[in-house]
Amino acid sequence: MKRLSHLLLTAFLLGVSFFASAKNGAELDCQIGTTAQELIQLHRAPHGAKRIGKHTLAIRWQAGQRKFKDQPPYDEPMGGVRWEYCGYNAAVKKHLLQKWDGSALSGVMLDDATGAVLPAGESVLFSPDFQYYLAYEQEDGRDGATLKLYRRDGSPEWDAYSGILTPDRSTILATFENTHWNDNGQLQTSATCVGAAKASTLKLTRVSGQWQWLPRIRCPAQ
Repeated sequence: MKRLSHLLLTAFLLGVSFFASAKNGAELDCQIGTTAQELIQLHRAPHGAKRIGKHTLAIRWQAGQRKFKDQPPYDEPMGGVRWEYCGYNAAVKKHLLQKWDGSALSGVMLDDATGAVLPAGESVLFSPDFQYYLAYEQEDGRDGATLKLYRRDGSPEWDAYSGILTPDRSTILATFENTHWNDNGQLQTSATCVGAAKASTLKLTRVSGQWQWLPRIRCPAQ
């Protein structure tokens, strides 16, 4: 229970400030905390969505229905799988569902036009042209999240820790905040070295076929 509580607390704190406002792209975000909140989102689904019993979600898309079933043990905080319905975004025609598997908070999107299930995260930010989307996933017991970049069809492009780590990945040197798509359609974030007062602006840039945050910054080793 302690590990699960840490996971939920960290995810809540990240969910409040991790992504900046999606002024230049569509956003889907899981802020479901109660049955009543989920019920509100279910009622907003364009073709209908509901729980069939306690452990099955039925989401209708334009030409059919998808079911998402929890996996036992249902009452074990570190076991099984649990699904929550988070909402629908009409701009990209996608539903977001949160997936709890005891060790990580992630998610999937259901394409309302095709019925395809796409990889996602607890929060998703689409690029202004809707050709890419950024998702984040929170692992239990880990400070900070994993960023994952996908093409619009769900093909993976890149993933990395949401900050800067030492080469052995044992220590956090810098944290990222307010990650967003800027006016030029680039992913941008504010990176602050641990103990520093000033943040640096980084942009995710493709160099020789590889994505990397530029400019590179050097943080003092802890």
